[in-house]
Amino acid sequence: MPDYLANYFGVQVAYYYHFCNMYTRSLLGPAICSILVLSMRFSGWLSHHQRQSMASGCAFGRPISWPATIRAYASRACDGGMDGTNSASAAVRRQFRDDYRDTVRERLDNIFHWMLCALFICETVGVIAFISSRRLAAFNNPDGATFGLPNNVAVHAFKYIIIANIKTVNALWTRLSPYLSNRQNWRTDVELKSNMVLKLFAVKFVVFYYPFFYTV
Repeated sequence: MPDYLANYFGVQVAYYYHFCNMYTRSLLGPAICSILVLSMRFSGWLSHHQRQSMASGCAFGRPISWPATIRAYASRACDGGMDGTNSASAAVRRQFRDDYRDTVRERLDNIFHWMLCALFICETVGVIAFISSRRLAAFNNPDGATFGLPNNVAVHAFKYIIIANIKTVNALWTRLSPYLSNRQNWRTDVELKSNMVLKLFAVKFVVFYYPFFYTV
């Protein structure tokens, strides 16, 4: 497992990439076997009955070999040490205050953060809807003007306004959300990173993809 993945994203994410790497390597054997089987099927060396038996053997072997591979990886992961990946055994953050846990103020901090998520999402939805409606009106009236710009120019300018909104909102949220998450009373780094990623993804998904969904 690459150390830089574990240090930056946490042990759980690093093990996911480690599993993907192991899974890809484990496909090498079946891939080589499939080439040999395919070559033998079209070579004319085997009878029809032998080809059917070979195909049945391969189909029967796959569901047996893959669970064994998964179990072997899970056993190795547990033996290798997944310590510190759950909230019970992970190291407690220095900023964590037990007396602040489950208080009204802590809940208000969490609610405020989620309200900001909703605000950024609503801003994106509102701006895209408004700009798209103005752009459509300008497109349907090429001889008019919108906000002092000729409509034939405004139709193209509105596209750059949408791009500027995406870049601005993304830059603000990328700095604001981690700052707020670090100030919240999360007990472990795993809790902190999980909640940070969730809020970042919720807003960024809408900011980057909603304009395309709306256009379609």
